[in-house]
Amino acid sequence: MRMFFSRATVTIRRKALLVSGIVGLLTGLVAVGSSSHAQTTPVPMNGPFGPGKIDASLAPNFVNQHVSACGRVTSAKGNIMLVGSNLWVFTPHGVDPTQYYNRVICVSGSVTLRDAASGGIRVPSIDATSTDQIDTDPNTVMPQNRCRPCEKQQPDGTCRRFRACT
Repeated sequence: MRMFFSRATVTIRRKALLVSGIVGLLTGLVAVGSSSHAQTTPVPMNGPFGPGKIDASLAPNFVNQHVSACGRVTSAKGNIMLVGSNLWVFTPHGVDPTQYYNRVICVSGSVTLRDAASGGIRVPSIDATSTDQIDTDPNTVMPQNRCRPCEKQQPDGTCRRFRACT
């Protein structure tokens, strides 16, 4: 069965489609233009490691910011340390990262995203240019996670439920 529309109906539909396309385009341009001024996550003043220090697992939330990220060194090879589960720290020339293995450290620097070796994954990293950026205070201990197993700790230190508690 063939449906016929009047010329006026077709013209109105075309104009509506054109207007919605223009509105969509302008909305996209506004979103792209405002993304360069996107708000960044503020460094919490009440972090679990002390004022202005964050857990290394939160480093992806602080890209292009200067932070002090803390955690246990879980891997050390070449000139790279893995702090926590996902923060790469590139040590200065002549520094053996194995001396920090299994110790809790705080690394100060700017967090950047770097391409991993495979898979197109980008990981957070800090380039330490001197040993002054690596704090190995012997009194530093890993804070106990205050959140329950069904909750995830947020950058501001609060706990947020992400699944049903049993």
